[in-house]
Amino acid sequence: MDLAKHCELCDNQKVNLKEGTTCGLDGRKPFFNKTCLKIELNEKFERKLKEINIKYEKLRSEKAITYTYFVVFLIIGFLVILAGFLLGKYILENGVIATAPLIIMGVGLSPLGLAFGTLNNYRQELEIATKRKIK
Repeated sequence: MDLAKHCELCDNQKVNLKEGTTCGLDGRKPFFNKTCLKIELNEKFERKLKEINIKYEKLRSEKAITYTYFVVFLIIGFLVILAGFLLGKYILENGVIATAPLIIMGVGLSPLGLAFGTLNNYRQELEIATKRKIK
């Protein structure tokens, strides 16, 4: 068990680069079984709790805009790819072989990357925020 994690929320915690986490009351390293009897959960605890809850609620409020962004860029990407395909089909029916449709379809992959990248980023950040909130 990492005892220093327990001390992260205590107002008595002293951090020193040389020694690490020590107790501000007795100057010793954390030494207890499950919880410290001298722990004071006031300022640091409230600040950390507010910070975590604000981040969590901010991410939850961004859910609608993230999914809207995902759908819009997904549609744009598929439409550009479809336009490139239809242009290539039209050109091929007229007996011409061109690379422009392939380039257009390649450009259509960019909005798809933006759509999935934004969605994945949102989900990862929400998962991290949820774990921090539970912890």
